[in-house]
Amino acid sequence: MAGELGVTERVYATLREAILNGSLRAREHLDIEAIAARLKASATPVRHALAILTVERLVKVTPGKGYSVAFWSERELAVLYLWRGQLAVLASAAYEVRPLPSNLNKRPYVEALAAVFTHIEDGRHTELSRAIAAADARLTLARAAEPEVLDRLNTHLRDLIAATQQSRAKLQAALRRHFKVRVREAARIRARAGLAALPRNGE
Repeated sequence: MAGELGVTERVYATLREAILNGSLRAREHLDIEAIAARLKASATPVRHALAILTVERLVKVTPGKGYSVAFWSERELAVLYLWRGQLAVLASAAYEVRPLPSNLNKRPYVEALAAVFTHIEDGRHTELSRAIAAADARLTLARAAEPEVLDRLNTHLRDLIAATQQSRAKLQAALRRHFKVRVREAARIRARAGLAALPRNGE
């Protein structure tokens, strides 16, 4: 039993990382037997791993068709951004103004944005941190698409950074603006993310 649990954890971690880094693309069919053969596991731990990923909403199961990598509808993405914004505002309720990590302006946009949110949401509340991590995982593909869709991202990022050094009220207002833009542009972000999920040439 312990051995099977270890295999399930390994398969789960491998599949989750492949989904988040784009090796497994949105809507891609997940064949249990093929995954088991590739990961040198039996079908049972693969099914268990896929069940966990389904609960996390990184994988979708369709009756008669099986498992595939999840891809949100326009409404689901808009609601997910709205939820993520509410989590950010809730986490910022305990925020105290303090210096940000250095060299943020030299980091790529997605990395710099993640660092700012890590700074704001310090992780002291375990349940809130888990909800944030789950939402962020589901937003990975959308966040990667944002620079291709949204205008003036660096200006908006600078505004958010500035707000972290002013007051909690200004920070919360900046967070609401940040996510309001993304809720409004959910259709365009989804469309761009969908292009990234198309099969590559030759596949």
